Amino acid sequence: GETIDADIVYYAAGFQFSGGALFPKDSSFVTSNGQLQCRPTLQLLEKEGQYDNIFACGDIVAIPENKYGDVKGVVHAQALAKTVARNIHTLASGNTKNLVEYQWSDTPVTASAIVISPDVCVGAFGLPSFMTCVENGMGRYLKSKDFFVSMNAAKFGKGTTWN
Repeated sequence: GETIDADIVYYAAGFQFSGGALFPKDSSFVTSNGQLQCRPTLQLLEKEGQYDNIFACGDIVAIPENKYGDVKGVVHAQALAKTVARNIHTLASGNTKNLVEYQWSDTPVTASAIVISPDVCVGAFGLPSFMTCVENGMGRYLKSKDFFVSMNAAKFGKGTTWN
């Protein structure tokens, strides 16, 4: 890894977007709910040259119209962060021409439930992150009891590493 100095890194977690607190409220790239509209390179969507060195990632990025992001917030944020990190590194190298564009999905990202054992399931059904326990419970109810585990348990070590 490499460390890149920054003037400011704004870490935000919570239930409300606060893009309007970071920039003037009349900024054309701040949406009515406080998210930030970005170029495909995840730089702020403003006149070129004005905010070329400001990137955004995570839920604060407004998903472009007719595109989809991953409903699992952490997965979505990590995917955006990879593009942002690559582009910051490219800019820091003095290269302004070869920035990478984030590839939004053209189709909705479907819900998933990952079965770990008969009693443990990690669910992602598009609910807000504070409702993770509900999603996991739904996954246990829908899949864990018998549907998946009993059919594939031996492949995952049942009888040798767990019973």
